[in-house]
This record gives sequence, C-alpha cells and structure tokens, in this order.
Amino acid sequence: MRDTDEMELYDRREERGPVPAEEQLAVLRRLGLDIPDPEIEQASPEYAYLPILLSLGTRGYRRVDGVRTRQPSQAFSFDMEADDAEEMYRDYFLGLQSLSEGELAFTDLTVDLSQVDWEGPGGVVDVRCAINGTPFQYSAAFQGDWLDMDIQAAVNGCLEALGSEKRFFATSDGGQYVTVFFCTEEWARAFEETTLCHMS
Repeated sequence: MRDTDEMELYDRREERGPVPAEEQLAVLRRLGLDIPDPEIEQASPEYAYLPILLSLGTRGYRRVDGVRTRQPSQAFSFDMEADDAEEMYRDYFLGLQSLSEGELAFTDLTVDLSQVDWEGPGGVVDVRCAINGTPFQYSAAFQGDWLDMDIQAAVNGCLEALGSEKRFFATSDGGQYVTVFFCTEEWARAFEETTLCHMS
C-alpha cells in the first residue's frame, strides 16, 4: 500500500515469528479466500502465507501444445523472470483475466517486439489491448525475460478511469515470485494488516 512501510511490516513479521500452518489457513479463509485443505501441505511457518498463496495462485494454469489456459482463481502467482520472454505479457494478461472472473474483458491483445534489442537487452515492448472496450497501451521496458512490473500501475490507472472499485494488488516473497489479487483497497488493507505481507 502507498502509505505503509514495507520495512515496518518486516520488523513486525520478525517480532511475530513463525506462524503455525493451521493458523495461516484459518486467517486466509477468514479473509474470504477459498483455500483447499491440501494447500496446508505448502505452508511454511517461517515464510508465513506466501507458499500457500503461491500454490493457490498457480492452480488451474495449463500449457498444452503451446496453448495457454488459466481457470478463474482468487489469486494469480507467477515468476517475474518468465520462462518465455516472447509470451510473458500474454501470460500476464491471461492471469489478470482469470482473476477478474468476468468483471473485466481484456480483448484484442497485441504484443509488438519489433523495438526489442534481444542482445542488450533493451528497447521496449509495445503492449496494447482493450479493457472493457477502453483502449490500453503500455511501452514496457524490455529487460530480457523479466516482466516490467510497472505495467500493473498502468492497468490500475485504466481501471480507475473506468470507475472500477477494484484494483490489482500484489504481494511477493521479497524475491521474484509475485501473487496478485483483484480486490478493493479495503480488502487489500485487511489482508496486509492480518498477514503482515506487504501489498503494492
């Protein structure tokens, strides 16, 4: 969140210490997340909440014969260092679409790589689509196989213009794995305060 201190949350997590798996599951369910019982096997008391969320956010993702699909889910998790640099923005928008559960339609997506310097790496990736019929364009900084995460703010700017009450909020493990939610700011604040996982 804009007005929360990530380092303060870190200090509070350190003071809190490990969180039992059963408590993590109960907290996430109280927040309204539908966590299947088997997800408790992913829980780590030392890295509270994040492994469960990562597992939840990667469920329903399939890639068969080059065709990618993702079932609707309450969380979308991914590695910012993509396994396919040419497809990473398509995968990203596929994840956002699945999160919105029909509230948003991302249509006519095009990803132009003609301005990319693969060797540098450098240049820009021109990403265009329509979000609920409103044109969206973002010039992503090309960083090889790393996603330009500033695209999230650009998408949220479009949602604000559309009058949506929800935005895409993300939390991470401090490394390269990110879990995204499509939610109100009120829910994001409740999540952050309850789990002490920073939301951006």
